[in-house]
Amino acid sequence: MTKIIKKNFGLALIAGLLLIAFSPLSAFAAWHGKDLKTQPYFNHHTFKAIFQVPNNPKMWLLTIHNASNALNFSEKYGFKYHIILAAYGPAIKMFIKKDDKKYYAILQSLNASGVKLAVCHMTMLGMHVTKAQIYPFADVMYPGGIFYITKKEMQGYAYIKP
Repeated sequence: MTKIIKKNFGLALIAGLLLIAFSPLSAFAAWHGKDLKTQPYFNHHTFKAIFQVPNNPKMWLLTIHNASNALNFSEKYGFKYHIILAAYGPAIKMFIKKDDKKYYAILQSLNASGVKLAVCHMTMLGMHVTKAQIYPFADVMYPGGIFYITKKEMQGYAYIKP
């Protein structure tokens, strides 16, 4: 009986620590009350980043947290921002209504906060996916993800891949 309690406590402790570590607020706790060397730059420049949604669904939550942390941090310090979550290849399944409902609420919330969600048009054609099949708050990248991302990089966006 004691072994079971210790094992369950250990698992609960690990789960709790992981939850805290991946919480958007954990990033802020580390900087609370400290001056940031990047802060003066972003007081006068817009934070612009494209977060690539990886093909591996196990990495999707990490990407969502990264974008969420950037959003929360920007809002906390009053930075202007343009944040995009971009998916091409098999990663577009994250935005297809029938394939993934797990992240719907958080993606909708991010979008309502100003994060743009973008899906590759060329991948949609290749996978026979229509605009009606993706979440209504997701945009389509024309002519395709690679061209769209390249254009955004030329406009000063950082391209972030997990």
